[in-house]
Amino acid sequence: MAGQAYDCKAAVRFLRANAAKYNLDPDHFGVGGDSSGGHLAAFVGTSGDVMEREGDLSNTNVSSRVQAVVDWFGPTDLAVMGRQAGPHSMIQHDGPNAPEALLPGGPVQTKLELAKTANPLTYVDKNDPAFLIMHGDNDQLVPLGQSVILAKALIDAGVEVTMKTIPGAGHEGPQFHNAENQRLLEEFLSRKHKVDK
Repeated sequence: MAGQAYDCKAAVRFLRANAAKYNLDPDHFGVGGDSSGGHLAAFVGTSGDVMEREGDLSNTNVSSRVQAVVDWFGPTDLAVMGRQAGPHSMIQHDGPNAPEALLPGGPVQTKLELAKTANPLTYVDKNDPAFLIMHGDNDQLVPLGQSVILAKALIDAGVEVTMKTIPGAGHEGPQFHNAENQRLLEEFLSRKHKVDK
């Protein structure tokens, strides 16, 4: 697994360890991102406290768990991206120059075991935080199927999931930022981070 995930987990641990100093609530952390950032957010969400995926950067005695994840069109299972891609895909996902080939250090189909360690899907279990997943049905970079299989795995595990497919949207685009979707995002985060009195 690449160092960027360890960096993210170290950042969560740092903030939790220093919550009092920065006036943060250590029991209400969320992460989010789009595309590769969505991949990292989902990875942090599903692999919270998976010791072999924590890395050894600072505050290793503090939990990296989060309580909410927002994943916009992030990769979730590198091995099946090529099969899920449509005829107009802008990436040859199983090729040596695919962005996802950088994670295992070569074409994904030749590094399946290593690629599996980078998949958020690998670590899904019933203790995962709630997820809000959004994906355009015209995404030619990360197939919609990547979000579909993650949502299904989370639901099957008993995790709270809101999955929204955005008709006509590609990889990013103004549809993600309209009033309806911004309200959905704000309501999700507000609900997951509401402090019980």
